Amino acid sequence: LVACQHAPTSSQSQAVDAVGFQQAMTENPDAILLDIRTSEEVAQGKILGATVIDYYSQGFAEKIKALDTTKPILIYCAVGGRSQSALPILSEAGFTQIYHLSSGIQGWIQEGYTIEK
Repeated sequence: LVACQHAPTSSQSQAVDAVGFQQAMTENPDAILLDIRTSEEVAQGKILGATVIDYYSQGFAEKIKALDTTKPILIYCAVGGRSQSALPILSEAGFTQIYHLSSGIQGWIQEGYTIEK
């Protein structure tokens, strides 16, 4: 009987390196790509197609809740700290498939991937 019960939906977050992040982008073309750095940081360049919501902005959690939680989300910051801290917020908002770029955009650039300015 236990097998017939539905388990509650739980979020799955995966910390991935730049190669894994690129692969997740390719495998999930409709995913939300989220940059949570400050506007000053974003001015130096971001991953093409990223939506920007500053982690330090007022109402960050509310802005996250306005996103489509039925889609996978790929999140990054500068070096991985803020995006790691944002994982519980994403989960609480209802995201169930979360990819976190553990090395941040710095790791992305070091791996040779491009950014847009």
